[in-house]
Amino acid sequence: MKNKKDIISQVNRSISKEHYKSTSLDNLYQHGLSSEGYAGGYMQALSDVVLFMNGVVPNSRYEHIWYEVINKE
Repeated sequence: MKNKKDIISQVNRSISKEHYKSTSLDNLYQHGLSSEGYAGGYMQALSDVVLFMNGVVPNSRYEHIWYEVINKE
């Protein structure tokens, strides 16, 4: 089996390519909405998991939850 970090990174790149095709960089409103949609959220989640697997606590909207869970141990 391939390295799990590599698999997640490859999946994230593929989703990013698909997401890029559905956004218009000429229209900031459309670009902003699509990055908040399903693909954008999925990419953010994968990025957070990869960061954590590399020993970094994700600095995002849910950072406080990561710290709550980590500090329970």
